[in-house]
Amino acid sequence: MSEFSTEIDYDVLDDQRQIIDNNSIGFGYILMCLERRLIQEQDVDVINKDPKQRNLERQLADEMYDHLMTILDDHRILSEETLDFASPADTLDASSYESDSQLSSADDWEPELEASSNAGRENLTSEQHKTVCNYIREHPKHSWKALQSRFSFLRQHSDSLYYRLRLVAKDNSRETRLEKLSVLYETLWEQFESSRGRFETVSDHDLAQWAMVIAQDLDLNGFKASASFLYRWKIKYRVCSRKVTKFVSHRNILSREQKALEAQNLGRKIQAIVQAENIAHKNIFNADQTGIPYEISSNRTLSHRGERSTFGHVQSINSTKHSFTAMLLISADGKLADKTLLCLQEIGGRFGPSVERGLYRPPNVSLTCTRSGLFTDSTYKWWVDTILSNHIKHDQKCLFIADSWAPHKNAENYRIFADNDENFKFEIIPPQTTSICQPLDVYFNRQLKNLDRLITHPLRTKYGQQYSVFQRNTAIRIMSLIQFTLSAPIFEPMIRYSFLKSGLVAMEREEFKSSNQVCRVQSVAKCYNFACDERVDMRCSWCANSYCILCMLGLGSEGLHMDYCEIYQDRCSLRPMDVDD
Repeated sequence: MSEFSTEIDYDVLDDQRQIIDNNSIGFGYILMCLERRLIQEQDVDVINKDPKQRNLERQLADEMYDHLMTILDDHRILSEETLDFASPADTLDASSYESDSQLSSADDWEPELEASSNAGRENLTSEQHKTVCNYIREHPKHSWKALQSRFSFLRQHSDSLYYRLRLVAKDNSRETRLEKLSVLYETLWEQFESSRGRFETVSDHDLAQWAMVIAQDLDLNGFKASASFLYRWKIKYRVCSRKVTKFVSHRNILSREQKALEAQNLGRKIQAIVQAENIAHKNIFNADQTGIPYEISSNRTLSHRGERSTFGHVQSINSTKHSFTAMLLISADGKLADKTLLCLQEIGGRFGPSVERGLYRPPNVSLTCTRSGLFTDSTYKWWVDTILSNHIKHDQKCLFIADSWAPHKNAENYRIFADNDENFKFEIIPPQTTSICQPLDVYFNRQLKNLDRLITHPLRTKYGQQYSVFQRNTAIRIMSLIQFTLSAPIFEPMIRYSFLKSGLVAMEREEFKSSNQVCRVQSVAKCYNFACDERVDMRCSWCANSYCILCMLGLGSEGLHMDYCEIYQDRCSLRPMDVDD
């Protein structure tokens, strides 16, 4: 084993540095210091005879070279050496040496040819100086004699001017390289944004290819799109690898700017209609259909760090992949319609006789079915005739807003309002903008599904397979409880916020509570129903009392909580959209 002292003899290294080429800004000196430091830190024999080890060392050396060159490209290294490269024959008095020392140690010193230096620039014009510097940058290996032969106006100057010109030329070239790297960063970001704007998948290989093409266009010689470069670029622009959650084709792609512009135009149009026609907020409606899985569960859970697979328990995997459809109707004054239409999936598109006899029909839910569980043109027309028409006042001006689904755009479906054509208006939301400007999609549907999870979670975890959440009647009871809960006055500010966030209606923002804040309970108290011994699972949004999930769904001893909630029954004689606070 070779032993070395703990101190580095930098004098020896300074002697060795003299053999390094003047163009290398101390790169060889850096490697010498690095080698000596590595030898001190590692208790191994430097001369290793193993060929495999030698190959590994060469690979490490190549990687270190790439990293060092990247650092030198990104950071400007300012030399603190004096500009006096006089030959040994030249003599300097003490005053001139002192002046040069002060000049070289100044903080604001820049490597330019000052007029006060001995071999100054007083006989060189700015054009001559620029011409020589450009020539040195293009021919860095040419000697001083070659320059004097090339440019006759240099023959009267000593070789000290040569070193001055080389230093200035190298400094300017470094500035130019840094500027090119900055342009490369910005151009690569613009190309990345353009590609992601079209929802194209982008990998590190794509970034490296784009960067090398840009560098070639910028004449950025020696550039390598290394892993460290890509890492720094991604850190600067906050780019990371993401899992693709949805695929789209070129037919349904709109840029974010186009979507935002169409949403803004729709908002201005509807606000103008509301103001011109003087339409009250209680007569501005939004309807939409939303799919609800028969069994909904959260896709996140607390678990152990480092585990390879994280599992979640459901009663039926098949029920998580099938859903029914609910048609919801809300108004801009914060009211939810008194009924919600459910479309279930049934074989043949109709309820069988035995299913019809055992079907649970709550008063706040209307039922229909299709083969797919999705709405059709006929089911939508039936919803317009039976539910929407009950909330459209023929003697008042009303505005109905819906998305670009084909039955929504079919004017024949609104024939029931033909006698009221002057007062009834409907507007269609442009395609691919519902996530921006449809009130139900902007906020309300999220609260509905959070409430669905809040209901099904205790039913699944406390009672296991005793109560199947994916059964037909259980799904109807859950939707009835959701309808009952969200129609409470405490959620009216939340519904108004949905219209405000969509930008369709101008109003002041109010403080409101989400479904979890209102209905979730964290307590070990017993159910408010004196005949039930179960612990509470949910708080009623009407009476603010806490019950177990069986009593809320009507699976307990007293039936559905909605049937005996006193506050709800007091207001039951009026429809939710008719109640004025």
